[in-house]
Amino acid sequence: MRKRYKIVLGRLVDEGLITPDEATAACADWQEPKRKVDDPATCPLPTKAAPVSNEESTVVDTRQDANRSYFSEFVKDYLRTRGVEMGLGATEEEVMARLYRGGLKIYTTLDKNAQLAAERAAAEQMPDNATGITAAVLSLDTQTGAIRAMVGGEGFVPNTNEVNLALRRRQTGSSVKMFVLAAALEAGILPDDVIDGTLPCTLPNPGNAEEPTFLISNGVSEPVGSLRRMTALSINCAYARLAQVVGLDKVVALMYGMASSEFLPKPNFDSDLERANLIKPYASLSTGANELSPLDMASGAQTIANGGVHREPYAIERIEDSNGEVIWKREEPKDPEQVLTRDNALRAVDVMKGVIKFGTARRTPLANDRPAAGKTGTQDDNTNAWFVGFTRN
Repeated sequence: MRKRYKIVLGRLVDEGLITPDEATAACADWQEPKRKVDDPATCPLPTKAAPVSNEESTVVDTRQDANRSYFSEFVKDYLRTRGVEMGLGATEEEVMARLYRGGLKIYTTLDKNAQLAAERAAAEQMPDNATGITAAVLSLDTQTGAIRAMVGGEGFVPNTNEVNLALRRRQTGSSVKMFVLAAALEAGILPDDVIDGTLPCTLPNPGNAEEPTFLISNGVSEPVGSLRRMTALSINCAYARLAQVVGLDKVVALMYGMASSEFLPKPNFDSDLERANLIKPYASLSTGANELSPLDMASGAQTIANGGVHREPYAIERIEDSNGEVIWKREEPKDPEQVLTRDNALRAVDVMKGVIKFGTARRTPLANDRPAAGKTGTQDDNTNAWFVGFTRN
């Protein structure tokens, strides 16, 4: 472009419209012009937005090369699929045109400080020889369900690394025991009631006709002890027995209630469970045979942390048009579901504190002994390793 600029100046000198000295001065002061182009590939991402819900919200730019991230792509995918019902257009084509050409401002739930902390933690917790290993983080606001941080992997790279592991389902290992614990408490079992954790154990497997029994022969063997202790030490035989005492179908039904979201397919409990359920009521449920995403697991933990009241995860607070007028705003549910009784949610919190105080997560407490609760989980050979935890906020 500079070369063309010099050619134009030369022509102006040749025509006598400017002097050679004026041309030299103009060329010395030349700067790349700022262009206003409709092509989304040249548009930058806004970096600051007005506060929303006492948090500094982040604006997501829907144009193609604006600092794309796992979260921004998650928001754009959500708007593409739900834009019609949100009133952004009568058809998907109209929605897309408005998203990429309409000058919209989408105010999200993302907390920039929490996001940076999550990215830093995901990177720092990786071992030095972390070849083939990656981490995902999903953080929700305990009281509202707002998504505050999302790390989907090593870093979003268009056309190269776009898979968002925060939304991908993986085997949960023993972290799923938090749902079994909640179901047991709802069934009337108390934290200091005892159960047998002795290895090996063979259990009926009514949900799987191809494998009528389920054998656990590896892991930690623990004699009869309290539910509190079995949770902290993550004893598989104790929890496999516990799930059958409560009822596998009841555990699965409660899991759907605790982790309910737009992103977890809803089963039809009146139909064949084998066909309809994403989560299967197998005897291996307590050891993590089913697959859930970090979003699903965070959604379930939110229910426990919020006194048994479930809030579905969400990412968008409001949308404004190019004139600053609000064209869509999230409405707070009037009657959020009390999935667990408050007493049982508090009992679950108390039991899960033991995981950090003296159990499988005792080596990694929060700074200054900040109160927290959670559950660890690993699959065979550490192909999946989880921690699902929470504080009051």
